[in-house]
Amino acid sequence: MADNDDDIQNEIEELLSKAYSCLSKEDHKGYRKYIEDAYALGSGIAALIIGFEYRMGNRYTKKDINKYIEYVKEAVRLGGVNANSELGSMYLNGLIGNNTMEDYKKGIDLIKKGRELGDFSAGYFLGFYSELGICMETDFKKALEYFNEVPYGGPSSPYKGESLYRAGEILLFGLGGVEKDYKKAKEYINKSFALCKCQNARKYVIKDGTYEDALLFEPCLSKDFVIDYLHKSQEGDIEAAYSLAAMLINTGDGVHETFTNRILKLHEKPYDRKYEIDILLSLAEKGHLPSMRALAHIYKNGIGISRKNVRSANSWVIKAANKNYAPCLFDLGRLHEEGSIGIEQDMNKAIECYKKAYHANSKAGFRLYELLKDNEDTKKEAYRYLEDSAIKGNPKAEFEYYSLVKKGIKVSEKEENNEEEFINNLLFDAAMSLHEDALPEAIRVKYIQNGFHLEEESELDNLIHMASNIGIDKKVSETLGGKLNYGDPKEKIYKA
Repeated sequence: MADNDDDIQNEIEELLSKAYSCLSKEDHKGYRKYIEDAYALGSGIAALIIGFEYRMGNRYTKKDINKYIEYVKEAVRLGGVNANSELGSMYLNGLIGNNTMEDYKKGIDLIKKGRELGDFSAGYFLGFYSELGICMETDFKKALEYFNEVPYGGPSSPYKGESLYRAGEILLFGLGGVEKDYKKAKEYINKSFALCKCQNARKYVIKDGTYEDALLFEPCLSKDFVIDYLHKSQEGDIEAAYSLAAMLINTGDGVHETFTNRILKLHEKPYDRKYEIDILLSLAEKGHLPSMRALAHIYKNGIGISRKNVRSANSWVIKAANKNYAPCLFDLGRLHEEGSIGIEQDMNKAIECYKKAYHANSKAGFRLYELLKDNEDTKKEAYRYLEDSAIKGNPKAEFEYYSLVKKGIKVSEKEENNEEEFINNLLFDAAMSLHEDALPEAIRVKYIQNGFHLEEESELDNLIHMASNIGIDKKVSETLGGKLNYGDPKEKIYKA
């Protein structure tokens, strides 16, 4: 009997292998046939895959949530390790049951069981519900640990992408007592998009290396977290009120809006864009500088209002810039460069704004370099701004600095800042920020350093995935002189 079971398992594994091979060749009919054959032999993994197809729908499979639920339950029955967390999440998001605490607890128990069995997705789900405080204590430190459990590669990639994205938010904002780490946050969020194609991270990817635009990010909205900030804002805590408004202004459709809705209703506060705009207006009038810039962002882009109002946006930028708020000094510099409603075009005033801002704004430093580099009288000054901006982590500045030194130009007066190790570190940092010229060059340098050898999940392999996922394969191949051929991610071919 045992031998027969082994034979069946070997046959299932062979069928799954053939299915994945078909998928890599975009042969979906062959893929689906082998998956269904594996399911007929009792494969829980195959049942789960079929369930996923019904959940998402595609040109070969019509979306059918009932069939999705049916196949996931079947996957659990057949012992599909990863199915427990999927079924658990159904109880938690209301697909199964009646949204009662008993249903939520059942969902958490299934996910925990999956984790014990080695379910690759369990870390993501447990981290997510640790943030939200559903049937678990709200604990951002524990959530961070759960998210870091999710491995790279294979079927875990989507969950890893979401896990990196949420871990990045925790580190960016220092949520729940976790120490802020901007550098790590940038790495996680960018990897989430570049390595795993996490769509939630797409709009949060920072390509200029700065985190002054916090409203571009959507912090995690745990029940306790939002209620705490709601109470604090009502008690007159300016920073708490601003954080609450920032959270709400970025909330889109989906689970976050649902939870925010419920929380505000508990406190008899209807969910309305006007609510967070009113908070920001109140704070801005009290002199809170980030709120002024947030309002400028809202009016400029027409967020939550009937139409854009550029004049009001510019007015708030000027008010904050007059108080030497670096992000708005940079914004005002750009407005002076281009000219806008109520703001004259004046390059001298633009440069003046950038000089006031560059100590706290890497974009301002790099812009000063761009404006001053072509004049022999100001070239040395331009290099100082470039160096400062590169050290602050602006990828445009990092790659420009690297490129100049590689051409034999002495940018810095500090000898160690003109050496190979220093400039290579700048290059790799720029590459991790998805700079489209830095990435191919970083791959070339790593490729040579590794002796034209590639190992799975190495730093070089990660860089290649990033380049592939943002669509610059051709540029990488050209940089390597045609030595790199892209095929299936597991079958990259390197030729010395």
